[in-house]
Amino acid sequence: PQQAETSPEDPEPSDAPEQKSVMIPFDFDAMQEINPDIYAWLVVPGTNIDCPILQSRTDDQFYNDHGIDGKPFILGAVYSQKTYNSKTFQDPMTFLYGHGTYAGQPADFDQLNDFADKLFFDTHREILVYVRDEMYVYTIFAACNHGNEHVLRYYDFSDESSFDLFFDAFYDESKSCDHLDPASMPQFGDKLLTLSTCYEPNNKQ
Repeated sequence: PQQAETSPEDPEPSDAPEQKSVMIPFDFDAMQEINPDIYAWLVVPGTNIDCPILQSRTDDQFYNDHGIDGKPFILGAVYSQKTYNSKTFQDPMTFLYGHGTYAGQPADFDQLNDFADKLFFDTHREILVYVRDEMYVYTIFAACNHGNEHVLRYYDFSDESSFDLFFDAFYDESKSCDHLDPASMPQFGDKLLTLSTCYEPNNKQ
């Protein structure tokens, strides 16, 4: 799957993340009346990625083929998996999944493949995640075409050796990492975010 890997903005000298007051522009109470599985909102500025994030309490794959209202929907929704991630974004690595296209129709992560283009990558380097009382800002450091294995099943990002093993591979020229910003590479202990979708080769121009 094509992935936009992200890490938090540079910390202050105290190593504590910068914190600012922010107004949350989403009514989570209203959204959860539609579906209590909605727990966050994802925005990639400058793209059409602007959508709720869901997590099923019973089926990790539920929103692969169900919409934000919980009804069957071919394009699915953006979701995380309860087996591997909490809803706090405080896990060492949080994965969000979504379709790029399905049966020729664009889905929530349709523009994620555009990160294969260097100019697009260079000019779209920020991801915003809103929860009820906070907004998290991530800096995109890599766009990679990864294998089909379930990363969170095989890598324990709370273990430093496993963390290093995963990210050291990004420097391997035999791997398909379309773009990489070494200056923004994460350090062990950072809270990371991956956006994952199916790779569309036609978008890699």
